[in-house]
Amino acid sequence: RNCRSVKGIQGRLRGGTGVELVFTKEMLSLSVSRVELHLQLSNPHRLDVLPIIPFMAKRNFPTRYSLTSVGDALELRVDLLFLFHQLQEAAGSAGQGSSSVNRWQVRLFSKEDLPDEKPSFGVLQDIGGDMWGDGVVPTLPALDLGLILGCSRAGAGIPCERGGVHLSHTPFMALHFRRS
Repeated sequence: RNCRSVKGIQGRLRGGTGVELVFTKEMLSLSVSRVELHLQLSNPHRLDVLPIIPFMAKRNFPTRYSLTSVGDALELRVDLLFLFHQLQEAAGSAGQGSSSVNRWQVRLFSKEDLPDEKPSFGVLQDIGGDMWGDGVVPTLPALDLGLILGCSRAGAGIPCERGGVHLSHTPFMALHFRRS
């Protein structure tokens, strides 16, 4: 969807914790001023929820976000501008073809339920179904984009799932861009 200088990208659920967002070459060429991942969560026990992006934490950057709470519903907006710029750089350096589509996979985990395998973010395949790195274009570097939710009450950690915190709607991303 496109509304003036905002382009919305609806996520698609993949499994229990995965969300896939698809970007076109046009989207990756935009001069963006703000990129936000919007999550609507059910929070029946009104726990404190803290999002952490490991990619940012590893580089000693904070995860920038805002929370809005109405009853047991929580809207979480996570700033992904830095990560989107990383994706733009990676896609630009790979010399993509004109028809390429990039898929950004986000996995949501509770801090207590981290998988053995690190969640990752990367450009997976082009519109023709050719996998990156099989001779079509150079392999793009994977970037960690796990979004970890830490839940607590009065400073004491509580597993988010046990506290009833879960996605109530499929997440979406908003790209705010400058018109050229």
